[in-house]
Amino acid sequence: MAVFCGIDWAEDHHDIAIVDRDGKLLARRRISDDAAGLAALVGLLAGHGDSAEDPSRWRSRPRAGC
Repeated sequence: MAVFCGIDWAEDHHDIAIVDRDGKLLARRRISDDAAGLAALVGLLAGHGDSAEDPSRWRSRPRAGC
């Protein structure tokens, strides 16, 4: 299953949203800005069907509101 991940980043935490191809919200979580937070993100993605063969899609913007 293709999933898409949005990350609203801040200095000490990041808000994560994972949606499917139709835009249905699958998960929303706040993670910490450290190794534990990255592990939580990877686990969250894997738990929603993300894999090396069919990775989630990422898009990054350098600043919000740009």
